[in-house]
Amino acid sequence: SNVASIVSAEQRFDSNVKIALDKFVDKKDHDKVVVWKGDSTRHLYEIEKQYGPDSFDIIYIDGSHEQNQVLIDGLLAYKLLSPGGFIVFDDYQMDQFPLGSVKLAVDIWYQLNRNNIKPLYKFSSKDPDHPMYDGAPQFLNQTRNETHYLDASQAWFRKLTHTPSKARNF
Repeated sequence: SNVASIVSAEQRFDSNVKIALDKFVDKKDHDKVVVWKGDSTRHLYEIEKQYGPDSFDIIYIDGSHEQNQVLIDGLLAYKLLSPGGFIVFDDYQMDQFPLGSVKLAVDIWYQLNRNNIKPLYKFSSKDPDHPMYDGAPQFLNQTRNETHYLDASQAWFRKLTHTPSKARNF
């Protein structure tokens, strides 16, 4: 059932967080890692109220696969991301029509923020016959437009420090 699948995914997530904490985070800092579960729009609003803008160095978005919600999550999370920070979208290549496309939502989010975001990594099928193939380079470490393509369904971006042009009129 769908409920059993969600419970299983949540248990796996909780287990993975515990493993990561035990392996990579000093015991004294475990309480600094906070997991929010539930409605992302409400949580992202509350997180901004609590921590303020530009307060996170890495944000990992792995929630709804509904196209509009992915875009909303990206827009709200962007405000929380500090300059130089990383934002990661999971399931980048997911297309679950009629829910839409995670890839399309992330690509639209990128277009809206392209002046202050640098794409670092994007998933690409390495098989040209695969329906999701996007023409990525075939060889490891080869890049196109300074974007590295990985065999993982994620898209990684780095927030730049924005400096307006001095020639710009206000």
